[in-house]
Amino acid sequence: MRPILLALLTSLTLLGAADPGTKKYQLRDFNLGNHLTGPRATEGTLKGKPVAVVCLGTLSTNRSTWEAGWTPPFTELQKSHGTKVVIIGAAWGKGLGTKDYAEYAKKLKLEFAVVAGLGRTPFEVPRDGHCLIFNAEGKLIYTGQPNKGNDEFKAAIKAITE
Repeated sequence: MRPILLALLTSLTLLGAADPGTKKYQLRDFNLGNHLTGPRATEGTLKGKPVAVVCLGTLSTNRSTWEAGWTPPFTELQKSHGTKVVIIGAAWGKGLGTKDYAEYAKKLKLEFAVVAGLGRTPFEVPRDGHCLIFNAEGKLIYTGQPNKGNDEFKAAIKAITE
């Protein structure tokens, strides 16, 4: 019975359901990388606002994976709620440097802040196809894939935009 529960929990986590243990964290528990492009995410600009962090990662020098899967929901969120919600792209890539990230973010016309990855994190954050959503009080309310078909992701977006 125990292995079945473990397999179910693992499957739910991979599908994007947030691990209840991660919801105890605050935005201040995460260290953003150096600013690359877009508006600067400072303590003052983050205070009292919901924050969505999308991991813009790729395991190769093929930067098209950023555009293909993970930026569209956050580009839409920026256009519809950009003054109410702070959006940050955390860029990672095997074989890419900070100049590459900045150039590619500009090429994609990303209007949200893009930083060079995440530094210190309280738990392992996947580098590609993952997001972290924090409410206006800085509490982590979602960690998982930014999948519009995922009810938990939709509920987290709704919570930070209402």
